[in-house]
Amino acid sequence: MKRLLAALFVLALFTAACGDDSGGDDADEGTTTSAAPVDNDDASDDSTTDDDSTTDDDSTTDDDSPVDDVAPFASFQGVSETEIGFGVAAIDAEALIPFGVDLGTAPVEEMYIAWSDAQNERGGVLGRNLVPTTRLFLPVGTAPSDAVCAEFAEDLELFTVIGQFLGDAPLCITQLNGLPYIGHFGLNDSRDEASEGRFIATEMANSAQRYGGVAEMIAQGDLDGKKVALWWGNPVDAEFADLVRPLLEEANIEITAEVEVGDFGQDQVAADLAGDQRMEVVKSSGADFILSLSNINPVAEAADRNRFDGTIGFTNGQAADQIIFPEAEIAEDSTVPERTFAITTDKPTPEQALADAGIQQCIDEYNAAYSDPIDLESKTTVQALVNHCRAFRLMVLIFESAGVDLTPETFVAGAEALGTFDLPAMADATLGPDNHAAGSKIRRYEYDASVGYHLPVGDAIDPVVPA
Repeated sequence: MKRLLAALFVLALFTAACGDDSGGDDADEGTTTSAAPVDNDDASDDSTTDDDSTTDDDSTTDDDSPVDDVAPFASFQGVSETEIGFGVAAIDAEALIPFGVDLGTAPVEEMYIAWSDAQNERGGVLGRNLVPTTRLFLPVGTAPSDAVCAEFAEDLELFTVIGQFLGDAPLCITQLNGLPYIGHFGLNDSRDEASEGRFIATEMANSAQRYGGVAEMIAQGDLDGKKVALWWGNPVDAEFADLVRPLLEEANIEITAEVEVGDFGQDQVAADLAGDQRMEVVKSSGADFILSLSNINPVAEAADRNRFDGTIGFTNGQAADQIIFPEAEIAEDSTVPERTFAITTDKPTPEQALADAGIQQCIDEYNAAYSDPIDLESKTTVQALVNHCRAFRLMVLIFESAGVDLTPETFVAGAEALGTFDLPAMADATLGPDNHAAGSKIRRYEYDASVGYHLPVGDAIDPVVPA
């Protein structure tokens, strides 16, 4: 159980989650907090524009007048004349400590209060103050995230949610309730389609990571002369195999096996057994290269247990994090790690992130409000800080782009109109009508035995994107 919870937590908080939900414990309830608001007159149906500005075509606003000249009004659920209410659904790291999993924590609730207060002191967003409400949940099963979703969307009637939901859980916000959601990760083609643009992710979309990573492996010659086995875990990840298979075929790269391990929930014994069986299939096929399209540790562990002596190429963003691969249960004298590498989404190292001006602004705003400092010596805490800071700034940019008439529809239009822009510790982020995930770069990562994880090599790369 400890191993599973550790994997789920790390997967959810710091990586491109692949959508594996399991278990069913209740979530710990976080506390509700708000930034200091302006005068809080309740919005009502009376807060419409004057009759003389709406009753006939001759009295409408001038076409040359900017949208931002319109006074704020109650445009949608959670949006009043003076405030925008948003939720923060964050993994409860402290709830995992009793299970023996201590991966560091970040003061999530306080960070969003501090950032919202600082933004409000600058005038808020087009005259409205930001009011955050934070809930923490345990990332095991669907019940905890569903409960947070229901509270945010139905009970508190907030406008949008910044979240770390796993798998299809964001669809409770975007599809069931029709509200915008800004996720740290997890956007794939099916969720994008179901959300109709309301799911915006800060990290590169899962499909773009796989496609761009494989295309770059081909371009760099990593697959020249190789006999390749495609490997994925959860059945939903078969879409990645369908995506990259044509790339391999076009490059005349031999595919000797395609294996799907399956989803076994909390049954780690069954999952390991299935992994062992699939690894034997890979070995029997004569493959000397495993192209991994899912989580990085299970395939590495199976390769170690079954003495696979080929290379493993990762495409999952987990390989870009420095806290995941060390958790893999691999023999100390194993040579598997040194035969792994990745080409996947570009993520800053903790050192790079702390040197970024946007991240430093988030730290400064927090320090101005709270005397208890953020633990910047902890890699996990720094990564959490980066993810939350980035998501908050993206939300503000989208709100500003959407204009005063803030609705789910204008939120989508505002996000798609941003084009290319910078986020904290993420240069050249991009959003558009055909792209709802901001991350736009990939990078090569190679294993470094001296530290026990993969380190970035070379410059960031503009990836080939699916047609």
